[in-house]
Amino acid sequence: MSVLRRGALAVGAASAAVMLTGCGLVGVRVATGDGGPVRISAQTTQGPEPVIEETEGPSTEGMEQLSLSLGSSCPARVSLYAPEDWTGSTSGGSYYGMPVDAGIDAAGVSVYCTTSFGDSAAEGVDSSRSYQFSDRDTQIVVEKTSPAGEGYYWAYQAELGEEEPLYKGEPTTVMGVIAHYPVSGQLYQVNVTFSFASDDQQTREYAAASLSHLRVEGASIAAPAWDMGG
Repeated sequence: MSVLRRGALAVGAASAAVMLTGCGLVGVRVATGDGGPVRISAQTTQGPEPVIEETEGPSTEGMEQLSLSLGSSCPARVSLYAPEDWTGSTSGGSYYGMPVDAGIDAAGVSVYCTTSFGDSAAEGVDSSRSYQFSDRDTQIVVEKTSPAGEGYYWAYQAELGEEEPLYKGEPTTVMGVIAHYPVSGQLYQVNVTFSFASDDQQTREYAAASLSHLRVEGASIAAPAWDMGG
C-alpha cells in the first residue's frame, strides 16, 4: 500500500470523525477535578445532567475530564478523560483530539454519535461489531460486551491491518468503545476511538485510562483487561 494512499485514508478517517452531520453537538464542558473550575458552553435543554461517580481504574493523572453534550438530534451525553497536553475541536456533532502540533499520522481520539438502526441496544452492538473492521489482517486482541445502564456496549482493542483507514503507515493499535443507548425512546450509537502507533506507550496508557472511566448518559463502561504491551 503506497504512502500517499495511506495518508489519504488517514485524512479521510479524521475528516469523517469531525464532519459527521445530524448529531448537533452543542457544547463541551471541561471539569478540572474536585473543587476546580468548570467551564460550560450553551447547551440545549436535555433534562438534568447525569450523575457521574468515579470508579476504580487506571489513573487519569495528566488528563482532564470532558463532558460532551451532543445536541437535540443526537442527545446522548458522553463523559471521558483526554490528555491535558492534547488539543481538541468539535465540528458537525463530533469531537476530535490529538497532541498539539501533531502530524497527519499522529495519535488521536474521536467521539461521534449517530442514530442506531438496531431494534435493541444489544442488536445494535452486534451490527457494529460486524462492520467495524474490513481488513482480514486486523486482529482483535481484547474485547468485551456488556450492558451499561439502559444500553449495551462493545469495548475492544485491535491491531490494524494495512488496509484499515486508521492505519498510520506502521503497526497501529486502536482502542475503543461503541455504545448503543436509548434516550427519550430513540436508540443512539456512540463511538469513542483512540488510534496510535503500537509502540506509543504513553497514548496506550491514556486510552486505557480514558475508556476505563468512560460514561454514556451517566452509565459507566466496565472496561476489559487492556493489553498494555510491554
